[in-house]
Amino acid sequence: VVTPGFVDIHTHYDAQVFWDPALTPSCWHGVTSVVAGNCGFTIAPVRAQDRELLVRTLQHVEDMSPDTLFAGVPWDEFESFPQYLDAIERRGTLLNYACYVGHTAIRIFVMGEEGYERAATDDEIRAMQEIIAEAMAAGAAGFASSSSPTHSGAGGRPVPSRVADLAEMHALVEPLRSAGKGVVALLPGEKITHGDVYGIQRTAGRPLTWTALLTVKGFPYHEKIMADNKAARAEGVEVWPQVSCRPLQFQMNLREPFTFNMRASFQELMDRPDDQRLADVEHPAVDEVAELVQVGLDQHVGRERLLDVRQCRLHPVGQVAGVHVRLLGDRQG
Repeated sequence: VVTPGFVDIHTHYDAQVFWDPALTPSCWHGVTSVVAGNCGFTIAPVRAQDRELLVRTLQHVEDMSPDTLFAGVPWDEFESFPQYLDAIERRGTLLNYACYVGHTAIRIFVMGEEGYERAATDDEIRAMQEIIAEAMAAGAAGFASSSSPTHSGAGGRPVPSRVADLAEMHALVEPLRSAGKGVVALLPGEKITHGDVYGIQRTAGRPLTWTALLTVKGFPYHEKIMADNKAARAEGVEVWPQVSCRPLQFQMNLREPFTFNMRASFQELMDRPDDQRLADVEHPAVDEVAELVQVGLDQHVGRERLLDVRQCRLHPVGQVAGVHVRLLGDRQG
């Protein structure tokens, strides 16, 4: 098939861009432009004393390897977002590369560890606005944030953007209105709901996109979302839900129990070294896997096979592959 180049609008190449200028695997699928910084998880701005905190945040929320981040990112070359863009430009990329400036990184830059813990003061919000304005002037694609309950960071805590309230969100999109350019990219959730995105777009005066409008069997919430979106579009509100062209799948193991880290017991596992995680096979988190699937997902979906075992080093593959974890638990007593 011969087509124009695709634009990959939701990526997390913020760090990978430094050691993989081809931006794989996007370049393997006809993509010629990518947008990074989604969900607000950028690696700039960042102060030297906060690098560890930011790396641990990315480890939890995006399953990134801390060792790779520490070794592969030229941390000494940038602190501000404009400096980050300059560091990328010096190396070059195979694809066109755009990046949002991220809410979580900005909160950590301005508030340090307290960005995880409390509301921002008026002075701190003004400082964040200045950072966003500086980033927009330097070429940021816009401003990104997340209020999703699935996004946990260092220590299993809600990422800093989840601590922000609606007033802070409105304040932080104002620099985009002043700049007259850029896109607001959000993940609605707790403090920022799907219904809030239309007011935020009005404040920004710029296009707003959010992730992700999914269809879930037996739970047609998307129908109301689209009805609200069509009504807002008729009033001139430019909000663009993002959709997936294929089912979403996650691959996890107990060394990297990504997506389970919203559970308290898995939060504990995530902060332990690999050797200790593997030694803790009797950890309560192991017993919670099936409960998480059943209570956290099955309650409104009605599916029976949301989590299967594909590989197991301790048992023959034929005994466990493709078997739902709840059935495995029943077998083991």
